[in-house]
Amino acid sequence: MVQSLKGVRVLVVEDEALIAMLIEDLLTEAGAIVLGPATTVGEALQFIERKPDASFDAVLLDLTLKGELAVAVADQLMAAGIPFMFVTGKDKTSLEPRHWTVPILVKPFDCDSLASGVSAMISAANDIVGRERCPVAGPRRTLPPKGYSYIRRHRASRRPRPIPVAIQGLDSTMESSGPSFLASVEQSA
Repeated sequence: MVQSLKGVRVLVVEDEALIAMLIEDLLTEAGAIVLGPATTVGEALQFIERKPDASFDAVLLDLTLKGELAVAVADQLMAAGIPFMFVTGKDKTSLEPRHWTVPILVKPFDCDSLASGVSAMISAANDIVGRERCPVAGPRRTLPPKGYSYIRRHRASRRPRPIPVAIQGLDSTMESSGPSFLASVEQSA
């Protein structure tokens, strides 16, 4: 049974023509209005930049477009607050950590899961917008994928500590420079 997506405008970003046609047919059958397909990263970015002219409610994004990762497209969609879902043959571990909260539909997918996935994505986006308006509820928290380590993430996010100046090098410079070096240090401090 196909879930109703009547009036929902969906941008399809897919480089394989047969899969793009299948997605378009399934979304049209569910009542959605399909835009695209955008087949390259550049085309997808142009659609996002023209959003006021060609508005859309959601995006189905293939992770690899003509051999190029669509990370820039995903980043633009996140920055613009546009709900999107990856439709890809890869799993979540191949995504950038900042994209782990984005829903993913793994190819090959069944016909019902596409419409229900788009519907769930749009309702979740509406729920998050409602939570942003209501400060008491707060943002939704998601669990990281299996194997993700908070310790590794914390260590990776720490800034490197500055290396202290070697005292021996400073002593030898002071000796060779004499009083002029000390005077320049005192003036700079």
